[in-house]
This record gives sequence, C-alpha cells and structure tokens, in this order.
Amino acid sequence: LWNEALQEQHHSIESVAVGDAKGCVLAEDVLAPTDVPAFHKSAMDGYALAYEAGRDDYIVDGIIGAGVVWDKPVTTGHAVRIMTGAPVPDTCDTVIMQEQVKGTGEIGSTITIHQQKGSHIIPRGEECLEGTVVIPKGTEITSTVQTILTGLGCTDVSVYAMPHILVLTSGHEVIEPGEPLTAGKIYNSNRMMICSLLDDLGFRRVTHYHVSDAPDKLDSEIKRVLELAEQADIIISSGGVSVGMFDTMPLIYEKLGAKTLYDRI
Repeated sequence: LWNEALQEQHHSIESVAVGDAKGCVLAEDVLAPTDVPAFHKSAMDGYALAYEAGRDDYIVDGIIGAGVVWDKPVTTGHAVRIMTGAPVPDTCDTVIMQEQVKGTGEIGSTITIHQQKGSHIIPRGEECLEGTVVIPKGTEITSTVQTILTGLGCTDVSVYAMPHILVLTSGHEVIEPGEPLTAGKIYNSNRMMICSLLDDLGFRRVTHYHVSDAPDKLDSEIKRVLELAEQADIIISSGGVSVGMFDTMPLIYEKLGAKTLYDRI
C-alpha cells in the first residue's frame, strides 16, 4: 500500500538565492563556469621569477598583492615580490618562498635565493576545469555547499521546491499558551512539537491550524481546512482520529479525498 500511495510524486523546481538555499536539494548539476583556479597563483608569500640555472641573485622589480595583475614581463635576472593567492606573471615559472630568500625585498634591491625551480605555483585548473560537474544534482545544500557555490560565483541555484506543509491539531480541550488554564483544558504542545521537528528537518513553509472539534464549528472549520489544504503539499495532523464522538479528523480527510492506508497501529 505504501509503494502504491507514493507512486505519484510531482517535484516542482524553483530558483533561490544561494544564501537562502540551505536545506534545499539541487535540481540540476552545478558546473564550473571557469577553470578553478582561473589563473596560475602563488601558494606562498615570496618572489616570482623566471628560474635560471646557476643564478642566485635577482633584482626586485615590484610587488604583486592578492588581486593585482602584473602586466609587464619579468625578464631574466629579475623577480617580483608576490603575496599568497596573487596571479603569477606569465613570464615566471617559479615562486621562491620568503623564508628561502636573503634580502630586504625592496624594489630595486637584489635578493639571493636557494636554487629550486617550479615551486609553490598552483596551476590554473588544478581544482577543476571549466565545465566540470562540481556538485551533482540531488545534493542537499549545506553550509559547505553554499561556500563552494559562492566560490564559483553562483548567486542563484535551481532546487526542488520545498513543500508547503499544513499542520493540523485538534481537540476542544486544547488551548494556546497564554490563555488561562481552566478545568479540563491542556496547552497545545503537539503543535509546537511537530512544527519544531519540521524546522529541525529544514522545512520552512509551514502553516498550522487548530480544529476545535466543537459540533457548532464543524462546517466552518472543515471549510477553512479545505482552503488551507489547497496550498499544501503535505498535511500532518495530530489527534481526532479515534472513535470518540467528537473526533472530526476522519471526516476532514474524507472531504479532502484522502485514501486510508491503515486504521490502527
């Protein structure tokens, strides 16, 4: 019966801002829009240069900070001071880390290096190439996924729309916190329990309504539930389903066209 009842599932897709997408599920693959990283970058604070075998001394031409592009050639025997994450000039094939250099690093001064070639450069596309599936369809969006999406430059993502949930509680004896607790009454803790559990699971589109089970309100309450149900994908109810004289929930579900899979557990 369960398998039969769950055959007809319809998943709508919507676009949401990455910052609001936590708990949603991706409806399509997320592809890298560019190579990552998109340029050769320095893995260290140090000096970028075109390595020349047998040469230990290099003249410092300038300084490259993170986010700064050096658009002049770095010629033989010259170097530029470079910070971690900064783009490595096209004419350089080596970054020497600061700790392996002697000299002040001031522009125009000479530094002395310990010889080593091709070190400390993170090559373009080392993490992934343009068009690579970075996050597959069906992935739940967590804070980690949000970070990756932001790192790819995504502002919005396609996700399966979160369902609208209607929570129904019932009982003439049930009242809301803040009302005086008169004889025979109890507070509506079931609603808080269900809504809080839904919130724990990441569901944010939750509406709640209380059915009093009062005979004189039956028609108006059924009408209201039917109105609310039109916007709901899932209905969760508590109480009012036994054999008591005032248990109205079965009648409500009958009006909704629900199929009963079982009567008791």
